[in-house]
Amino acid sequence: MCKRRIGAVIVVIVLLGVVFTVVLKSTTPPENIEHRRATQAKAITTIPTKTPRQSTTGRADVPPDVAGDLPSDQKEIDIGDVCDDLMEHYSQTVESMLSNPIHPGRRRLQAQMREETPEETFLNLTDNDNFAMLMPLLKNRPFSPGQYESDVVIVCNMTRVRKLLTDARKDPLKVAAFLEQQIRTLAAEYPSQCEAFQRQQRQADGGVHSDKLPDCIKTRLLSTAAVYVLSQTDTTSSLSTLAWLSRQETRKRKNSLPVNRKFLFYAMHNLVQKSHGTNDPERYVRYLERARDANIPDAKRIKVTAWNSHFHEGDYRRMLPDRRINLEAQPTIELEQFPSLRHLGNGKINSLLRDLRRLAG
Repeated sequence: MCKRRIGAVIVVIVLLGVVFTVVLKSTTPPENIEHRRATQAKAITTIPTKTPRQSTTGRADVPPDVAGDLPSDQKEIDIGDVCDDLMEHYSQTVESMLSNPIHPGRRRLQAQMREETPEETFLNLTDNDNFAMLMPLLKNRPFSPGQYESDVVIVCNMTRVRKLLTDARKDPLKVAAFLEQQIRTLAAEYPSQCEAFQRQQRQADGGVHSDKLPDCIKTRLLSTAAVYVLSQTDTTSSLSTLAWLSRQETRKRKNSLPVNRKFLFYAMHNLVQKSHGTNDPERYVRYLERARDANIPDAKRIKVTAWNSHFHEGDYRRMLPDRRINLEAQPTIELEQFPSLRHLGNGKINSLLRDLRRLAG
C-alpha cells in the first residue's frame, strides 16, 4: 500500500512539471522571441571595425533602425563585398604567379651568392638557403638530416651546393683543400654540440622551440655537403680525408659522426671508382669484386638547373597546362645522385668501409 502511494505522488509531480512548462511557453510574448532572434542575428553579422567601409556593390543600405542600434565602433559587414575583394586579390595573385616571374627570394639569394667566394658560399650554406628545406618536402621526403634517403635529396637541391660544385670544377684543389680542413673542424665540434642540444632538451619543458637550426643540425648539413662535393672533385687527398672521418666513430663514441655512415661510404666508393686504383691495383680490384657482389649501383647522373638559373627544375608551375616554364634557355649543371642502399645492412657497410680505408692508406 505504501509503495502505491509513493508511485502516485511521483506521477503527480511529473504531471505538474509538464503543465507548468506548457503554461510558461504559452504566456511568453511573441515580440520577445522576435527581438531575441533579431539580436542574435545582429551579433553574428556584426564585426567591430575602426574604419567603416562603404559598400561598393550597389546593394541596398542597412535599415536606419538597425544601424542606429549599433555602437559607433561597430558596423554591419557586407559579406558580398569581402568575397568580391578576396576573389579579385586571389585572381591577381594567381595571374602574377602563373606569368612565370622570378621569385623575389631567389633573386636576393642569387645576388648574395654572386658576391661570395667559395669559402663564403660553404659557410653560408645553412643560412637563407630555402631550397634546402623546401625541395625535400616537395619530393615527399621529410627534412631529416642524418638519414641517408633524406641527405641524398637535400644535398642535390641546395642552391649553394650547386654553386660550390661550379666553383670546385673551376679550381678543384683550392676548394678541396678548404673543405677537407672544414670536415676536420666540424667533426671535432660535433660531439659537444650534440651533448649541448640533448642537455637543452632535457632541461626544457615541453621540448626546445626555436626558429633557428641547432648547431648540431647545421654541422650535419655542412659536413654532408662537404663530403658530397669532395666525392665530385676527384683529388688525391679527398679519399684520405674521408677515410680519416670514417675512423672517428668508435665503440666508445657511437653516433658521433656528423655524416650518415651510408652517405660517407658511398662518397668514398664513388671516389675509388674514379681513381682507377692507381695506388694499389690489386686491392682496388678485390674491392670492386666485393662491391659487385654486394650489388652496389652506380650513381645516377642528372641535369638540373644551375644556381644562377631563373627557375628551379622542381617549380610546380611546370606541371600546369599552357603555363609550362621553359628551362631550355636556363643554365644547367650535371650532378651525381647517390642511389638507394636499402639492401645493405650495417654489417656490410662496415665491412666495405674497412676495405676502403685500406685503399686510402
